[in-house]
Amino acid sequence: MDWKKICFAVLLTAFMFFSKPGAQAQETRYQLRINPGMVFPTGDFKNIAGKGPGADLGLSIYLKTNIALSIDLGYYAFDDKEKSEFKEPFKCLPLSLTGDFLFRNNKKFHPLAGIGMAYMSYRQTVHYDYADATETMGRVGLALKAGGLYSIDEQWSVGVHARYLYAVEYSLLGINAFVALSF
Repeated sequence: MDWKKICFAVLLTAFMFFSKPGAQAQETRYQLRINPGMVFPTGDFKNIAGKGPGADLGLSIYLKTNIALSIDLGYYAFDDKEKSEFKEPFKCLPLSLTGDFLFRNNKKFHPLAGIGMAYMSYRQTVHYDYADATETMGRVGLALKAGGLYSIDEQWSVGVHARYLYAVEYSLLGINAFVALSF
């Protein structure tokens, strides 16, 4: 069974299990996030790429007060371990869709966890004397995240999370701090 089918089945099951018809309309709330951070290649990818900076823009749609469907789009640049003057660093555009659970309590800090699927588009350009060659590849995989959210007030929150995006040969771990606006 491939990863796309597994991720889709997990998201569909979570959505059906946690949602109630009719109750969603009054509980729906949106959260927009800006997530700067660092990204670390894992698995075989760490042999050719080093850590690098990145950022994500995320949107969560709260189906209930503690259940959200989140989409995150990022941009990451990795150091080239070969340090070749002819190669540009790897660049990655990850897109992930996750079902998130926020462990709400009566305090201002709330742990969170999520699972879903990711698509990662990788690109690297190599400069030759006669031309430039750009290699682009896409990978579909699993997205996992864990972290915490600190509520400043009803609208503003700050937090940190780790997001692991698993794809064969090109997996990565992103550590991000974020600022979130709820509306």
